[in-house]
Amino acid sequence: MGESVMSCHGTAGGDGSIDAKGSYAAPPGPDWGWRIALDPGDGSLRLRMYNITPDGDEAIAVDTDYARD
Repeated sequence: MGESVMSCHGTAGGDGSIDAKGSYAAPPGPDWGWRIALDPGDGSLRLRMYNITPDGDEAIAVDTDYARD
């Protein structure tokens, strides 16, 4: 891990959801990707993050739900 910042680009849905992708170097091979999905609910927020192989296959890295009491 370095100290660099990953720039992400994506879309925001009319329901408040956000889906953004970025990439990071993985020397000596090709870059890998990272996707972040935020889905708001009624008093809740679901956060999912995916690691993306150079071939485009996604694997879940983080899946968490936040809720208000």
